[in-house]
Amino acid sequence: MAPEQWHVALLGGFCITRNDSVGDGRDETRIAHFRTRKTAALLAYLVLNPRRHSRDTLTDTFWPDADFDAARASFRVALSHLRKSLGETFLGVDRNTIGIVAPFACDVTAFEQASRAKRWDEARRLYKGPLLPGFWEDWIVAERERLEVLYETVLQQSAVAPLEPPLALPVTPSRFFGREDEIEQMASLLTENRLVTLLGAGGIGKTRLSIAAARRHAALFPGGVWFVPLEGVREAERILPAVRDALGLPRDPKTAPLEQIARCLIGPLPCLLVLDNFEQVAALGAPTVSLLLARVPNLTCLVSSRRRLGVPGERQKSVAPLPEAQSVALFRDRAGEADLSAQAATNEAVAALCRDLEGVPLAIELCAARAGVFTVTEMRVRLAERFALLTSSDASRTLRHRSLFAAMDWSYRLLTLEQRRFFVGLSVFRGGWTHEAAESVCEEPSAAEILAQLRERTLVAGTQESGQIRFRMLESLREFGGERLTKGEQTRLESRHAAFFLSAAERGNAMLSSGAAARTLDGFEADHDNYRAAFERLDARDRLRFCSEFWKFWEIRGHFAEGSRRLTAALAGCPRSGDLRAKVLSGLGALAYAQGDHAAALSTQEEAVAIAEDLSVAAKARNNLGLTFLRLGRLAEAQASFEQTRRFFAGTGNREGESAALNNLGIVRRRQGDFEGAREALEAAILLDQEVGNQQSLAYALNSLGLVLIALGRRDEAEARLGASLALKRELNDRAGVVSSLFNLGVLAAEREQFPKARRLQCEALELRRELGLRHGILESLGGFAGLALAEGEPKSAAILLGAQIALGIALSAPLAPEEQEQAQKELRAALGHEDFKSALGRGTAMTLEEAIAFALASGSGE
Repeated sequence: MAPEQWHVALLGGFCITRNDSVGDGRDETRIAHFRTRKTAALLAYLVLNPRRHSRDTLTDTFWPDADFDAARASFRVALSHLRKSLGETFLGVDRNTIGIVAPFACDVTAFEQASRAKRWDEARRLYKGPLLPGFWEDWIVAERERLEVLYETVLQQSAVAPLEPPLALPVTPSRFFGREDEIEQMASLLTENRLVTLLGAGGIGKTRLSIAAARRHAALFPGGVWFVPLEGVREAERILPAVRDALGLPRDPKTAPLEQIARCLIGPLPCLLVLDNFEQVAALGAPTVSLLLARVPNLTCLVSSRRRLGVPGERQKSVAPLPEAQSVALFRDRAGEADLSAQAATNEAVAALCRDLEGVPLAIELCAARAGVFTVTEMRVRLAERFALLTSSDASRTLRHRSLFAAMDWSYRLLTLEQRRFFVGLSVFRGGWTHEAAESVCEEPSAAEILAQLRERTLVAGTQESGQIRFRMLESLREFGGERLTKGEQTRLESRHAAFFLSAAERGNAMLSSGAAARTLDGFEADHDNYRAAFERLDARDRLRFCSEFWKFWEIRGHFAEGSRRLTAALAGCPRSGDLRAKVLSGLGALAYAQGDHAAALSTQEEAVAIAEDLSVAAKARNNLGLTFLRLGRLAEAQASFEQTRRFFAGTGNREGESAALNNLGIVRRRQGDFEGAREALEAAILLDQEVGNQQSLAYALNSLGLVLIALGRRDEAEARLGASLALKRELNDRAGVVSSLFNLGVLAAEREQFPKARRLQCEALELRRELGLRHGILESLGGFAGLALAEGEPKSAAILLGAQIALGIALSAPLAPEEQEQAQKELRAALGHEDFKSALGRGTAMTLEEAIAFALASGSGE
């Protein structure tokens, strides 16, 4: 057997690997966990200082505050663990000294060698991250800072960017033709101007040009390129949330979208946002673009719009029609399988048709869709008739607009009367629709069949989403269809549209407590623009009905600000009492609760309870009020609310409501230390959930029961319940619920001293909480990491995390319980000494939220 070959990775995390060459194969051993962080730090010290070291010197270095005998004992335990993990041949040990004797390679050494040799690209690839993240011994911090300075030099010298920049552009379904000169010109426009607006009529190709230009010149924006579709946005205040969503940022109720965007984009590298279909909000939305550019100095915006923005610094570029050759190529490509040669369609005949269409891409595509039915000559004759009519009926249209309108009008007139009526009816939808929605709103039993026919004619497009086909139409076609409606037809269709989505909201809300919850929420999200339009079209009372059913979606999916705004608007136009008002107030309180506004949550929930006339409505509002009391630590009031709610629902036979109250009672009793009482309440809730098939409620009750079983020392049962809860929540795609189960499984793993597993679960939970903007959950996670660090013998990290947790708790008006805080401080003060504890705690309290999260996650990467 060949000698063992060891590789030690210290950059970006701690891992040691041994490869044994055996014949033609290789056997690899990977070690990423050690008994304590101190043991890992000792090994790292030996790796970075590859010589013999005095036992006494190492003992003094790593256990300076312990008495001599205790320090020697700790050293012997650590050394024993290293020899057991690495084998007897890795370390050379005698009575007085210790050192590494096996041949090994280290990424730090390789990084420094490549840097000294000026092999900058190699050095850049070797640097996987900071040295030993999560370790805070003084010597490690000093070495980490030295290597970070060296890495900055490497980056300055390297011609390659440290990371591939994001390129978030949509994939277009068909080939892009021509405009090479325009795409090339865009390079100078985008480098010399921070706001470039592509102007042109609908169908001229602004969107395709902006995507092609952004893709071609992405290298000019190493900070990243993102596409922001605004076709469904009608309100200026929704522009920034749309940008935030395009960047993939979480909906953080505590941070304004502009601040989230700024934190994501601000930096030394230029970045680009492509804002598409801006004309709907051009007048009121222009200041938002100015605000973005002012807040993010390294940002450039490429806007496609039919109207200029009219703000300082805007550079406008008109998008011209396609030249003749490119128009012909586009027509032939889109004609597809149609046998143009059999129609004697020479290039000249097609070119003449394209000239008739003024080179407008959408008009060309609409005609090409008819190539299997009409010859090119017939198309020209039909179009000429439409041109004459349009010229005489509306002289205000530009020639180019008349070309597009003629193409759309001709395509429209080729439809049957049934297809026409259906097509114009589709203009009332926003953002897309399903064939079921079209069938109901347009009163067309053959909707699925007609939609297929319209797709063949390129008048609508269809994409498969979540197992069903959703349909869309271009904005110019939607406007064309809308203009064909009489005022009476439009009013009737908008009324039917609003009624359909009100009914869908009511049906969907009932499904949120079933196994179909995840699918229902996804459907709400896909049709969110339609629900927004429905809200605007409903009368005052029906707005209340809508909000009373739809607020749960806004809460679960994190649309807290929008939900609060619409609920407030609905309440403003309704009577001051009644059950509908109580339901909406209860929802508004729940959204305030989710955003950490406890005062607003409390006042609205209390008003909801006070004005509710139906006892069932009052009971549900009282349950929500109890949750607010629970969050505020007012356990007696929370318990009273849940007890009253439980009695009512039990008396009326509402098992779903009774289960929710029992689950919440179990949580209160656990917080009060009554673990047996909590277990009884939760087991009763689980039985009810199983009877009615409420999978979501069952998942939460299992999670709560798992925590109680941990407290009772029944760890195997606890793990089974928590695991079942996690599986159900993943099935439901309840991401906020998944977080709590992950966290609690991490707590259990830590109690069992399964530290690698505990850190993996805690890291996953914290990262998801950060993504979802769940600040109270982040507060809990910081406490979990603090406890884990203490259990692993790292009191300094634990004290830093405790300080961060205390500061965040105060900021959220959710301070740690005094007895909990006092006990943690007592343990850490004893472990560190007063001065070191005070210093570490202060370091944590001074951290920002993001710094605290990064510290917690890094503390787990050195395993």
